[in-house]
Amino acid sequence: MFASKSVLVHKLQMWWYPPSVPGPNFLSVPVAASFFQRRLFLWMPRKMWSFDFKCPVCKTSTSLTSKGLYNRVRSVIDLKNRYYLASEYLKCRSCKGTFISYDSRLLGQLPDAIKMRFPIVLTRKFCAIRPLLL
Repeated sequence: MFASKSVLVHKLQMWWYPPSVPGPNFLSVPVAASFFQRRLFLWMPRKMWSFDFKCPVCKTSTSLTSKGLYNRVRSVIDLKNRYYLASEYLKCRSCKGTFISYDSRLLGQLPDAIKMRFPIVLTRKFCAIRPLLL
């Protein structure tokens, strides 16, 4: 995901997978890394699709600028296991507000084609996968 220290690669993708580590085997001594490595879902719509978010707080239509990656990842509960959600941090130059790119006010600004790529239902403390509508 990083080309060098604090520099993202040019071609970002949404899903990142850990290096393959053999899974738990009952016949041998387990490898601790196999229990803790998880997939990562990277949500950066401003950087990936050059989407221009507007500040949800300001009365003027001020564009948000990137403040880098948010320093915490969230754990998401999937049907079979868990994965992590990482996202970008955005800031407003006029009101000095900061927003995470999965904020519901920002997700509401996205077109449906991009919004449907975000597969997570967020709650106050937890995240879960969004069921597909048929």
